[in-house]
Amino acid sequence: MMHNGARQLPIRHLSVRVPWHDTGWTGTVCSAPSKNSWCMMLRRIREERNAAAEEDVAGSAWSDLSEAELPACLTERGAALNAKGYTLRSRHPFAASSAATHGHFAENEFRLPPYSVQTIPFRWTRKDDAQAIADELALAFDLSHEPQLAFNTVWVNDFVNQQIMLDTFFSALAPEKSLVFLYAKRTPLTDDPRRVLVGVGRITSVGPAQEHAYSEDATGKLRGLMWERAVSHSIRPDGFEGFVLPYQELIALAERDGTIDPSEFVAFAPDEGFEAFSNVAEHVNHDLAIASLLSLADKVRVIAKHIPGAWDRHLEWISERLSELWQLRGAFPGLSSALHAFEIRYGTLLAIDLAQRYCVDGLWTEDPWALVFRAFEDPTGVLSPQVASQVQSFDGKRLAALPSERLELLKLLSRFNLTIEQATRFFNTEGRESLTDEEILRNPYRLFETDRHRLEAVTIGTIDRGMFPDESVRETFPLPEISRLESDQDPRRVRALAVHMLADAEAKGHTLLPVDEVLEGIRELELDPPCRPSKDLLPLLGPVMAPEIVDAALSDGTRAWQFGQRQKIDDLLRQQVSRRRKGRRHETDRAWRDLVNQSLGDMPDAHDEAVVEELARTEKAAALKELFSARFSLLLGPAGTGKTRLLQMLCDLPEVRGDGILLLAPTGKARVQMQRNIEGLKALTIAQFLLPDRFDPETQQYRLSSAQKVEGAGTVIIDEASMVTEDMLAAVFDALKGPKRVILVGDHRQLPPIGAGRPLVDLARELRPWENDREPPFPRVGPGYTELTVHRRQTGNGNAGRDDLLLASWFTDESPDPGADEIWARIALGETDGHVEVRRWQTGEDLKDQLLEALVQNIPEIETDEDERGFGVSLGGVGNDNGVFFNAARADRNRPGAAERCESWQLLTPIRGKEHGVEELNRFLHERFRRQALRFAEGRRPRTPRPNGAERIIYGDKVMSTTNALRGTLGRDRALVSNGEIGIVVGEARFGNRWNGRTPERLDVEFGTQPGRTFVYWPGDFGDDGTVALELAYALTVHKSQGSQFDRVFVVIPQPCFILSRELIYTALTRQVDGVVLFVQGQPSDLRTYTSSKYSEVARRYTNLFAAPDMMADPSGAFLERGLVHRTARGELVRSISEVVVADALYTEGIDYQYEKALRCADGIERYPDFTAEDPATGVTVYWEHLGMLSDPTYVSRWEKKLNWYTEALGLEPNGLENDKGERLVTSENRLDGAIDSAKIRQQVRDVFDL
Repeated sequence: MMHNGARQLPIRHLSVRVPWHDTGWTGTVCSAPSKNSWCMMLRRIREERNAAAEEDVAGSAWSDLSEAELPACLTERGAALNAKGYTLRSRHPFAASSAATHGHFAENEFRLPPYSVQTIPFRWTRKDDAQAIADELALAFDLSHEPQLAFNTVWVNDFVNQQIMLDTFFSALAPEKSLVFLYAKRTPLTDDPRRVLVGVGRITSVGPAQEHAYSEDATGKLRGLMWERAVSHSIRPDGFEGFVLPYQELIALAERDGTIDPSEFVAFAPDEGFEAFSNVAEHVNHDLAIASLLSLADKVRVIAKHIPGAWDRHLEWISERLSELWQLRGAFPGLSSALHAFEIRYGTLLAIDLAQRYCVDGLWTEDPWALVFRAFEDPTGVLSPQVASQVQSFDGKRLAALPSERLELLKLLSRFNLTIEQATRFFNTEGRESLTDEEILRNPYRLFETDRHRLEAVTIGTIDRGMFPDESVRETFPLPEISRLESDQDPRRVRALAVHMLADAEAKGHTLLPVDEVLEGIRELELDPPCRPSKDLLPLLGPVMAPEIVDAALSDGTRAWQFGQRQKIDDLLRQQVSRRRKGRRHETDRAWRDLVNQSLGDMPDAHDEAVVEELARTEKAAALKELFSARFSLLLGPAGTGKTRLLQMLCDLPEVRGDGILLLAPTGKARVQMQRNIEGLKALTIAQFLLPDRFDPETQQYRLSSAQKVEGAGTVIIDEASMVTEDMLAAVFDALKGPKRVILVGDHRQLPPIGAGRPLVDLARELRPWENDREPPFPRVGPGYTELTVHRRQTGNGNAGRDDLLLASWFTDESPDPGADEIWARIALGETDGHVEVRRWQTGEDLKDQLLEALVQNIPEIETDEDERGFGVSLGGVGNDNGVFFNAARADRNRPGAAERCESWQLLTPIRGKEHGVEELNRFLHERFRRQALRFAEGRRPRTPRPNGAERIIYGDKVMSTTNALRGTLGRDRALVSNGEIGIVVGEARFGNRWNGRTPERLDVEFGTQPGRTFVYWPGDFGDDGTVALELAYALTVHKSQGSQFDRVFVVIPQPCFILSRELIYTALTRQVDGVVLFVQGQPSDLRTYTSSKYSEVARRYTNLFAAPDMMADPSGAFLERGLVHRTARGELVRSISEVVVADALYTEGIDYQYEKALRCADGIERYPDFTAEDPATGVTVYWEHLGMLSDPTYVSRWEKKLNWYTEALGLEPNGLENDKGERLVTSENRLDGAIDSAKIRQQVRDVFDL
């Protein structure tokens, strides 16, 4: 029986979280428990799981196991589809820790019937949330009744309060009418942070409430209600009344077929329903249930093409449920929010009461707005006594006095499933001056279009469902004429859907899309009714698309669309760059080479080193002059070429420093690095600089503004510019007034930014001082363009260069020199120079074994694969007979802190999930090398903080900040900690005479980028369902490592991996100073696959900053920017324009050739000639090598080594006769000016093949 202080709620549906399970939640132990890292992200499983014990019973049915053998997911709904019931045994969590108040609580037995889930609505049992819910629903919940405990708790403990909240929650679940959606937070299918829908069925019954058991009479003592109730459901293997998606089968299919990407089969909970799919169990309203079923239906259709099953039956079931839901949803799902927007504080109560009294199966028997007016006129005649007593007649007067247009807006808002905050901000005119009431009434989709940048934005689905309710609802309560759509292809709808598509495209890096692609995307959206616009609709769309969407074009004239705001941003960027390029240059008669020599000191004595150093200084002097002279310039180059040193030289010039210098970086980590590397200057993040007018910290949006501009910076330098989006750069230009110089610094071959555009790449293409048909000159300096190419941080092997740099050169947009393929031979033979090592692995266990071996071999402090002491010392710990201690820096003692060495080595991987992802590798290293420390922290009365968060972070751990925030320090001041900063937990530790008998709670963290400053973190910074302030950082994603440098790097390359790109591998390879170890799944030679421009993430982006996109389709169907790739007449993607000329000459003359075909010889070495042509007429095989930069000593040195190999292994000389095997070596060269003479090459082909 429901408590009389609770409230009966209208019908709602239920979301229930389940952990990932590799056998499908059917009541068995996982088949491979130790490989399931995704369930470990749930705190309770992570704390209680015994993986070794679970391995002993892997695959066993729970019913066949003893209670002690049951897995940790027992209490986390790991058997949601169990055909057999089971019993949970538990005791109140405070029974042991607070005996005075909870000591009489005994062990409970909670029975779960077959096919049921343990349902705990945690949000409804947290004090703050419970109070907010109670206020909205006028529940009899009373915080003053909460018992006084000896400790602070966020949870509701009063028995009556618990009863009121839980009875109210479960009252909304109607057997045979409510649906239950099973979802998971983390799965091996995708790294996407959205909730993954697992399955759906009907709720068949809701179990009764159960009071805690007591060991003695509880009269006069604290009582407690168990929060869980057993909710039974209809999901069965036959799929007649619900189903689960076959994710486990899909994973197995993807393992057999590397072309299948499991993430394409994932059904996600709707974006607007994140809160509804959180907190373990929560209500799902009709609108979100409709969106969830549409998402599931979409994936059922995709899965049906790959896996046999009763998919037609499932689709029919979904269709039936959708019909029911549309009716239940009704015409006015946002009535309560609309009333709240009008400041009727009891709006929810009023809406609920009216619905319960005047709705039948979801259909209103009368117009609800007419009922609202009548309720104010005659509360007791229309409403229940309890709600009638809340009504204030003045609210009715205010409502009656509303101008008709304002009232129509309020009624319109009630047709959408808006939150109170969303309805309020659109009803209030303040803050939306540019959007009138009439404009919203004429086009309700403007609610989505104008709100989409907000943190909790109105989604397209929310508005679309309001515009197309069930047909019977539309007939009974039609939209007003001004808002009504003419068809499902109404231009207003199509424009809004196009906005949705373009916003999604910008999130993926594009700044425009072909119209055909936009329309196709709209046709594939999960909508009811679908929208199927064709190109025939375009004439009707033209007048309504602007200003939100404007026309653009590809290079061939293909029509495209982009945001009008994007066009403004691009116009600003083009104008700024163009005007600065044409502006007066800064003149000086300085001897630039003398400045460089003065900064770098004496030349090296060794001849080979001196030759390379001379080149380095030559390009630095030319670059320094251009950076000083130009009003806008780029400083490009990979890590280790001296960009930072060159900037220091520029900033030290009196006339530059005297005019003021502004240092900016796109991320907090990059800002800290920049400030540390350029002496005497303070750096800001771009966001910090733009606050508050041109950056919104809540939405993370960069914007243009008419606000006052910033003066006083003569030179503006933006570092790590490869991470800068168009929006960032435009906002910076918009904020500056009169700088003499703007310099963008970065490596344009790294990963492109997360967000719209690739401005550094587009600027490099626009400004580079050589034509497409020429090889780059030396030095690479021209108006506004400087590029450093000579590595000086990572040196070795004389002119040949180091192997790590040679390998990285393969993953760029330039053609490696003809001798560069020696790296593949050395990798295959295991004969590299020690700066790069490649290890093979196949399974997750192989990877872990290889990783342990590599750590022991490459990190001197780690002596064995269980050396916890050495592991800690390698990251800055100080070891003695009592263990390893992680100290904070002490300037007064001249003592460096542990954080000084936190970046001495780093493990990198492309993804977060799976056995080779960040989460599992961090867990593995943590449990392997912090085992004793964890045991100590989990013991009785530990002297360091207990483990925090799902990752169990403890004293001595290497961690990374996940937020940008001001935090308190031990010095009691507050300072900025940036997302991506890496540090060590250096406290709080109470060793020796500091021990006071109490376990410390505080985590003290010193970041390597801020030595001497210790930041304070608390257990509240580590939520289970929410965000965390710190994560383990032994392993990072490659994206997170961008902008960092480590002494030694270990990089995991899984295959297949659908996010692998040429830029990602290049970025990973260039994060290190001393060397890199690659762990390649499969054959090391498979790495060469990703050197092709086919795998370029940069080339896949549609952008038109300086030129219309010139896209070409590769054989896989992907589109690539023609200006960023090189394709031959025959269709291959090659590495340089010179290779295009040679290939086309061979093709034109009818010579059948193969590009970079492996040449294997008896010495075991494998090399890759540019072209191999087997002439059937003569029986001669020609190996053709094209030589480009013969002025570069490193290039020449490697070519000479390869030429020696040709001579020694095959007996071949360049352009000589064939050997006794009928093989011949042919070389061609560029002209001295770097251009290639195509006519000469074609004549050479004729001569070689005697044509």
